[in-house]
Amino acid sequence: MVSQRLINKLNEREIEGCPIKVAVAGTGFIGRGLINQISLMKGIKVVAVANRSVDKAEEVIKQSKIGELSKVCKDEYELNKTIREGKIAIVSNPLLLAESEAEIVVDTTGDVMVGASLALAALNNKKHFIANPETDVTVGPVLSKIAEENGVTFSDQEGDEPGVIMGLHRFARLLGLDIVAAGKFKKFYDKHANPTTVRKWADKLEQNPYKISCFTDGSKMSIEMALVSNATGLVPDIRGMHLPSASLETVTKVLDTKENGGVLSSKGVIDIVFGVEPSGGVYVIATTSHPRIRKDLQYYKMGDGPNYLFYRPYHLCSFEMAVGIARAVIEGDSTIKPLGKPIADVLTVAKKDLFPGDTLDSIGGYSYYGLIDKAETIKEEKLLPIGLAKGVRVIKPIKIDSPITFEDIEIDDTTILWKLRQQYNNML
Repeated sequence: MVSQRLINKLNEREIEGCPIKVAVAGTGFIGRGLINQISLMKGIKVVAVANRSVDKAEEVIKQSKIGELSKVCKDEYELNKTIREGKIAIVSNPLLLAESEAEIVVDTTGDVMVGASLALAALNNKKHFIANPETDVTVGPVLSKIAEENGVTFSDQEGDEPGVIMGLHRFARLLGLDIVAAGKFKKFYDKHANPTTVRKWADKLEQNPYKISCFTDGSKMSIEMALVSNATGLVPDIRGMHLPSASLETVTKVLDTKENGGVLSSKGVIDIVFGVEPSGGVYVIATTSHPRIRKDLQYYKMGDGPNYLFYRPYHLCSFEMAVGIARAVIEGDSTIKPLGKPIADVLTVAKKDLFPGDTLDSIGGYSYYGLIDKAETIKEEKLLPIGLAKGVRVIKPIKIDSPITFEDIEIDDTTILWKLRQQYNNML
């Protein structure tokens, strides 16, 4: 729920002519939507945009209410001069955003290497930072710690499933309820999907086929649930989760412990449920042993219990993200961030037979898919985290559906991402 205080503060900034200055990396579906949404709001303004193709960035900005006020910039000096002139600065190098006069940097690229470098630079320049999920799951616990040391806010995105789940989780915990399970409702799953097999749906939805493929092959859902795990302490009950089918009426029975007729080994887990409509919804299942509260919840049409479903049937990524940005700057509040020690991570699994000399492509591509598991297990078994997979070279034959280990690949150990990941490993 948006507080009246937040609305008042944004209105004050609008009246005083000092809106929150936002820099956005990436002008894909999420970045474009965010830019358009902020253009309608008071007390907040996009001042800089980065995209590999500046032409695409210009086109996106022209769709907003302030499109005539943009300028392509080559360096930090020109970038900040343009911002001071009240125009939107466009750059091709996202790292320049960390040097801008923006108060907060938002990464919507989905690129782990870019996200890690940009986050580190922005946080060290004492700018608030909103991470893309792929970067967060890979090195988020380290970045969150760096943010605290610099007195700024690190968060993942409001409006995306993990952020919305976090809101439901906070609500249930605030009420003193015990969490049985949390997660999202999903419709399609094919772990071997690739950009070619999903092209028809991608074209229909005007989306990048790699993006649709990472949704379909389960990589994205594992990443999202790992974020929830790291922010709440909930764990994946098994590698890859149970992925049961249910309905709104039966989900509290299915996601219960085995002794109660459900599929779970214990309470306090994350999982994905198929068959529940609407499929874009998110949920928390909570319980209480208090007899009077159980009767009250029955009166409020929450069912007979003892498990109760709290859910929201939608999530509006780019629409709600702007609210999280404002809250991060004004209230210093993170929509969702790692608690500290990593709880869950996502391992890399071969999507097809791989051979020495092959180079792994990006998440949602043709080479691999991701499965969630406990972070300590992934480290102990020397499994390749999905956030490190892009661009690595295969040196041993790997059978389809086999987890990829560090012994199977060669990886560049000179990058900022690799160095941050070593700090991540030291937290385990």
